[in-house]
Amino acid sequence: MQVPVLVDVEGRARRPWITWFTDCATTTALRTLAAQLLHHGAHTYLLDSKRISHPWTRTLPAITHRADPAEIHDALLEVRAEMGRRIGHLHRHGCHGGDLPRLTVLIEAGHHTLHQLARH
Repeated sequence: MQVPVLVDVEGRARRPWITWFTDCATTTALRTLAAQLLHHGAHTYLLDSKRISHPWTRTLPAITHRADPAEIHDALLEVRAEMGRRIGHLHRHGCHGGDLPRLTVLIEAGHHTLHQLARH
C-alpha cells in the first residue's frame, strides 16, 4: 500500500513525526524530505546510525550528518542548545523577532538509533 506523506514546510505544521515500516523505503523518504527542507532554507541534522544510508549529505553545508552514537549524542546536545538560544531570541524579540532558519532533525532507523544512544 502506498500512502503519500504531505508536510507543509511553509505553513504551521512544523513538527511532523513520521514513523515508517522497516524496509519500506525509509531512506528514500528521508532523502526526499531532507531535499525539500534544504530547498526551503532549513538546516538539517541527519542522524544515520546505519552509517551508510545518506552519504550524499556529508558534503552539504546545510546538513549536519552524524553516524556514531557519540556523534549523535553530541548533535542532539547541539540541537538542545540551539533551541534554548532560539527561545531566548523569541523572548527578547517576540514571536516575530526575525526569520530564524528552520532547524530539523531526521533520524534514520530511529529504533536502532535510540537503542544505541541508550547504551551510550
